[in-house]
Amino acid sequence: MPTEKDNLCRQFSTTDIKNFRKNLTTVIIAPYNESQVKGVGYNLTASNMVYSLAKRKLLTIYDYKDGRYFKLGPHDTALVLSNEYFKLDSNVAGNFYSRVRRVSEGLGHISTTLDPNWQGMFLIAINNTTNRRINVQLSTIFEGVEEKIGIATVVLTGIKSEKDDDNTSTLDDFNLDNPAMRIDILKELSREPNHFIHNSGYRKFKKLVEKLDNFTHVETDIYKDINKIKEHLIEIRNALKYENDVVKAKSLISSLDWFNFDKNEELKLKINDLKKYLDDENYYIHSQKVNEIDGKITVLKKECDYILLCENVKQIHTLIDSHVNFYQKFSKIKKFFAILANHRSWLFITTVLTIIVALLLKKANLLPDGSEIPITVAAAILPSLIDSIISKTK
Repeated sequence: MPTEKDNLCRQFSTTDIKNFRKNLTTVIIAPYNESQVKGVGYNLTASNMVYSLAKRKLLTIYDYKDGRYFKLGPHDTALVLSNEYFKLDSNVAGNFYSRVRRVSEGLGHISTTLDPNWQGMFLIAINNTTNRRINVQLSTIFEGVEEKIGIATVVLTGIKSEKDDDNTSTLDDFNLDNPAMRIDILKELSREPNHFIHNSGYRKFKKLVEKLDNFTHVETDIYKDINKIKEHLIEIRNALKYENDVVKAKSLISSLDWFNFDKNEELKLKINDLKKYLDDENYYIHSQKVNEIDGKITVLKKECDYILLCENVKQIHTLIDSHVNFYQKFSKIKKFFAILANHRSWLFITTVLTIIVALLLKKANLLPDGSEIPITVAAAILPSLIDSIISKTK
């Protein structure tokens, strides 16, 4: 008779992937976007980390009102880091496939494998097979909402290994040599000698790889809030299983109301599922009920860990964005006017113009002898004087 594990030995469908997210089992995707679940696969999207093998630098991301894209030169290959982080069990493997729309634009086919026990983002190679430059679209913006465009599809399949029965499969059992993000490839590229052309871009890429290799998350309010919930869950479990203190357990469950659920709908649902226990007026709980509640606590803890994982991934992308050049339409003009909008810039311009005018007037013999000196002194004092007046009025 087939077992549950035997049922997993097949290609996973949309329903499977959605259930994996709900139960946080088998395959964990962070961040998960249900709109990217298609048929029998999940459409991977690109982060802003796009490295050109031809130029040996991170490519500029063009950020316009209708979306983002990068320019891939003729016959160049770009290494693109996925936006998503995947964590697979030992009984899951996968394959990557190109998307027809991408290939029809002139990009080469994508075909590689995904190993069991994989944890991390993906480094995907995209090749321009044509003699022309291709604008590779990363996202579109409609009514102010950005929607990322898939760059490849990963198809997931359940497998059965010899060690499944005793659940002792490890990374070594699969002879894996692909570290997360393929940081090994990125480090090899960053070890190349400095380049005369694009040297500043190469140094920026090298610094980014070093930071990714040594990444540690920053303790934000999200970490503090989620860890506080996890501490409460431990206390609830102890009150029920070891102290047999129902009143204390109910009080601790009620205290979970302080958290802001606006962006964590799944967490809210699972906390509400746990809070159904508050409706039980019995002050004695039989072992079966305790086990049911303990199961809900386990599920809730998994959701907390998932939120922390998503925050980790978000911080990695923020780090990447700090090393990437973004180009916006009219950005140079905007930058110029931004400089002019700074009153200190106007003070500098005024000073220079005053000195030039004084020298021209002197050269034209329109100023009496020695008058250029007080004018120059006045021009030197004027910026500080005006700056002091402006600062006091702020």
